[in-house]
Amino acid sequence: MVTNESQLIPIVQLFTPNTLPNLKKGVLTISSLILDNLTEAKWKSLANNTPFSPAVGDGAEADATDPLNDTALRTFKPGTVLRYGYEIYNAKLNNAKQPNLSAKVRVFRDGKIILDGRETAVELNGQADLERIKASGALSLNKNMTPGDYVLQVIVTDHRADAKRNLASQFIQFEIRE
Repeated sequence: MVTNESQLIPIVQLFTPNTLPNLKKGVLTISSLILDNLTEAKWKSLANNTPFSPAVGDGAEADATDPLNDTALRTFKPGTVLRYGYEIYNAKLNNAKQPNLSAKVRVFRDGKIILDGRETAVELNGQADLERIKASGALSLNKNMTPGDYVLQVIVTDHRADAKRNLASQFIQFEIRE
């Protein structure tokens, strides 16, 4: 029971972001994660750089994704592809002005790791600004995935930074719903 206003301050601080990352400190940082949901057909067309045009009457309407559910509510259907994106700041560069970064994803359900992805190199081709490196990935959501709450975690490693400051992590909650 709250007896006076001073007892409310810690609760408010818990739910209010009180600091933003200070990019001027030069510490490896990643942005918040942005989620998108794609049908298998749309994902395949993007992966192959081919135009996507769902055929009317083949069930494509039922497989359509909803941008409101994807990005704002973070609700996804089993049997679709969850695409995520983020930016990496303050990666250390070598003399040739190139970073050496890798990323790994994990998915948690009820506090347990259900996916512990392998570490892969961050793609640098086509990056115009190595101070703000754009990165993304995708997860196929199995048709048999149990409905409920999940957490996606992205861990970035800077192989040029010292060991105390070479990791950055970000996570986001999402829901699987039929």
